[in-house]
This record gives sequence, C-alpha cells and structure tokens, in this order.
Amino acid sequence: SGVRQAVMRVAERAGVRKHVHPHLLRHFLCSLLLERGMNLRTVSEVLGHRSLNTTAGYAEVTVGLMRKALQETHPRGQT
Repeated sequence: SGVRQAVMRVAERAGVRKHVHPHLLRHFLCSLLLERGMNLRTVSEVLGHRSLNTTAGYAEVTVGLMRKALQETHPRGQT
C-alpha cells in the first residue's frame, strides 16, 4: 500500500487527474518497451510473466494504438 500511496502522491503533484496505480505503471512500461522495439520474449522476462501469452495481450493493444494513430495522422491512412 505504501507504493500505491507514493504513486498516487506523485501523480497528484504532477496534475494527473486519472486514477493512477502501480499496475498501470507496469502496463505503461510494457507498452513503451514494445513500442520502442524490444522483442516480446524479453519484455515478458523483464515483467516476470510466466506465459508469453500474457505479454502478447499488451502487444495487441500497442499495435492497435499505433494503427489508430497512423490512420488518424497519415494522409493516406484516412478511408
């Protein structure tokens, strides 16, 4: 609970309005590592996932967000 309180305090000082918790930071780290090109197996090991399938769920979200950003910003991405 001490970590959760520290994370919430830092978020509050930074002006973050969304509910922030330690697990959200794990999600963010995983997505960031995947976006920056780290391979799925390495990310899985860094986060301590027992199954590669657990990490693969983050990859699907990351790819989906990148696809959406590309469609919204690229001149030929609009359909």
